[in-house]
Amino acid sequence: MQIFEEKVRTALEANKKVIYKVTTVFRGNELMPRGYWVQAISTDGTLNFNDYVWNIEPGVAFDYMTGRSHLDASMQVKDGQNIVDRTKQQVKQLF
Repeated sequence: MQIFEEKVRTALEANKKVIYKVTTVFRGNELMPRGYWVQAISTDGTLNFNDYVWNIEPGVAFDYMTGRSHLDASMQVKDGQNIVDRTKQQVKQLF
């Protein structure tokens, strides 16, 4: 999320007006969010994004139901467009 926060910060430092929204995305009764829907737009249109940020970390396994985590070297983050597309569809169903 740091990348998006820095973009907003940079726009604000340039005296732009920005609308910024972050929505946590949970599945069922889980205590820990699966990810974050991050949106921002500046009034002049130079800043404009609408993205999903996964709440994952390589080498760490999360139990989203309890919010606990443990080190797990086998946990890898795969970079695949099909995962992103599936997630966007799931998130859209929530709203």
